[in-house]
Amino acid sequence: MALGACGHRPALGLIRELAQRPFEATMVYAALGDTIIRLSTPDETAHSLRWCLETNIPMLAGGALRAVAVRRPLLDAVRREAASGSSTTVGWTAPARSRGARCRATERGVRPEERL
Repeated sequence: MALGACGHRPALGLIRELAQRPFEATMVYAALGDTIIRLSTPDETAHSLRWCLETNIPMLAGGALRAVAVRRPLLDAVRREAASGSSTTVGWTAPARSRGARCRATERGVRPEERL
């Protein structure tokens, strides 16, 4: 989950490989599903969610769905931007000092949780 929270995209292939291995502690699948969604760009989110659902591992799908719910404000911002034809891009930033080592997605410097 730390790799997902910090946006370390090169780890996505490894995370998907791990998600296909058997684990006794099934909670690991929830963390892997969450990480897969967090490492996906907004454009890739639907594909990544579908991939998690098609594995038929309930905890993996659950983790992915939770991550989608958390990312919804960002995805809505991307959707609004695309509909308006704006040329502004949504960027991924990792603040030097963030509570709980959480990375935040920003649009024009405004965090999604501040827009709610």
